[in-house]
Amino acid sequence: MKSSMKKLLIILAVTMVVSLGIAAIVMVMTDSFNIATEKINDSKTFNPEEISSIEVDLVSTDLNIIPTTKGEIIVHFYGEVSTNLKRAIPELVAYKTGDKLYVEILRSKDILIGINISRTTMDIYIPEIILEEFKINIVSGDVILEDIKAAETYLETVSGDIKVQDLMAEKIRISSVSGDIIVQDYTGNIDAGSTSGDISLIGGDDNEDLDASTVSGGISIEQDAVSDMNIGSTSGDVKIRLPEDSQFYLDISTVSGDIKYYFTINISSSGRRDLEGTVGNGGDRIMISTVSGDVTIGY
Repeated sequence: MKSSMKKLLIILAVTMVVSLGIAAIVMVMTDSFNIATEKINDSKTFNPEEISSIEVDLVSTDLNIIPTTKGEIIVHFYGEVSTNLKRAIPELVAYKTGDKLYVEILRSKDILIGINISRTTMDIYIPEIILEEFKINIVSGDVILEDIKAAETYLETVSGDIKVQDLMAEKIRISSVSGDIIVQDYTGNIDAGSTSGDISLIGGDDNEDLDASTVSGGISIEQDAVSDMNIGSTSGDVKIRLPEDSQFYLDISTVSGDIKYYFTINISSSGRRDLEGTVGNGGDRIMISTVSGDVTIGY
């Protein structure tokens, strides 16, 4: 049995060495070791009156959503790529199907051997219009979004931060794996989740429901009005700041964290790791749970 395993490992090692040798020979014969830096500067424009939804799907590209006073939607893709393969240069793809605008970057999928280092950014300029849906999905890239109005907004990143300023929507859903989420001055119900990243929700208004959860990350919330909140953190602190005259029902539980509060609470039950009661006449429900994190709620 051991002899067979040893033979298999030897065969795999020899195969790998031979494959790398062949690849090196091919690259030398085709002059593929010559690395060139290629500039990218491409843009497309669309009539905003014909667009009600936008979907963006990117890989290894930062995205900026920028307000504009111009009367058209502009998609601008730019940057540079250092590569030894011409077909490795990414291309902008933006097209309209019905009243929906799709934006993505086309990258060659058949490149197994080669050098390809890209530094690219996409700017999408959007005039003052109200969208039915705005959806962003990015792998290995940051998102900065400013001044957007959409009935439904979905933002998702893997290995990238999300920063939002001035967002108005009925429904907001944001998720990040290995990235922070910062949302400031927003209107609408929000559901934010992060794995290995902090969440900061500041200046929320006119939102009946607020859900926020993290795995290995803290949560910070500041609002000018109370709303129903469901907050959960596996390994991170939770801090909530509300107006001093707020009224709400509060339920806090933590496995190994401290609880601090600065409101006058009519306590119905409490312990070292849990607290339940009402502030003022009660009303909106604030539910907070942590596994390994402190909880602070005040004004």
